[in-house]
Amino acid sequence: MPLDQVSSPEPSANVFHEAMTSVTGTAKWIIGVSAVVAGVLLTGVSLKDISKLDTDHPARLALAGVAVVLALAMVSLVIKFASDVLTVPDTTIGKLAAYEVGRGKPPPAPNRPIPSVADYDDVLGYLAQLKGEVQPDPEQSDLNVQQLYNRYVTTMHSVDQLRRGRQVTLGNQTFGPGDKDNVNQLKEELTVLERRAALLQDAAQFYYVQRKYKTLKVVMAVGVAVITLAIFGFTWATRSSGVAVTAPIEERFIVSKDLAALKEAGIDERCAGRTLSAVAIGGTIETPRIMTRAQPGCPGVTVDVTDSLGRAVPVEKGQSVK
Repeated sequence: MPLDQVSSPEPSANVFHEAMTSVTGTAKWIIGVSAVVAGVLLTGVSLKDISKLDTDHPARLALAGVAVVLALAMVSLVIKFASDVLTVPDTTIGKLAAYEVGRGKPPPAPNRPIPSVADYDDVLGYLAQLKGEVQPDPEQSDLNVQQLYNRYVTTMHSVDQLRRGRQVTLGNQTFGPGDKDNVNQLKEELTVLERRAALLQDAAQFYYVQRKYKTLKVVMAVGVAVITLAIFGFTWATRSSGVAVTAPIEERFIVSKDLAALKEAGIDERCAGRTLSAVAIGGTIETPRIMTRAQPGCPGVTVDVTDSLGRAVPVEKGQSVK
């Protein structure tokens, strides 16, 4: 049986695996909530409110557009970082060994004195070193990932050779296919190494997932603040002006091309698409009641301005109506 096909027992559940499952479950929940928020933002954006701004309120129009884009961008960013938590590459004992050899320098010194937990638990000790919480101490810790990896590979290779009926030498001891006690001892040692390697992999994997999750929490905090400000900005930019018309105001009335609506309001269809001179005599600044001045082919009329009829825009002093 080839070496790469040697079966390994399924590692039992441990605290690192359970914690990692909890973190990834939270990340999935965040992605779902973010998608709902994006949907609410999209459905809550009133294109009608934005279209009313048009070029007559360029600053408010720009603010409304920026607010929408910014809110959606932050939601997308949260989803991206939450997805990073779920897509952290698997950490293997081989990768950890290569990392240990290639690191070239010890982790940074801890900010506060922390006793080495390596005396009590090898895996927790290595995880503390990986986080930079403790300095590696070869005299206290017997966990060297490279040595563990080499021993694991060597033992697995020896077991594979015994399965092929060959004699192997491991250290100062020789094992033969017929020596069942020694063979069983070697298999038991391989099982222990596999479990130890699996626990170490889960510990390191949890560390990397946890690091991504911490970044996600920062992005979420910033995202909530930015989205809240964007919503307030959009609401302010698209607010309706409820100021009542108390005195006549010169207006220019941009007539729509909805012939059915014009006919129902009593506006001659020949006025469709034209810009008329008018005076606001009531209603509000946003939806005034106007009197249009007669033009060739377009008799004057008094109407309450609605979206289907067109738009009434106040004319500033000194500005031409047309």
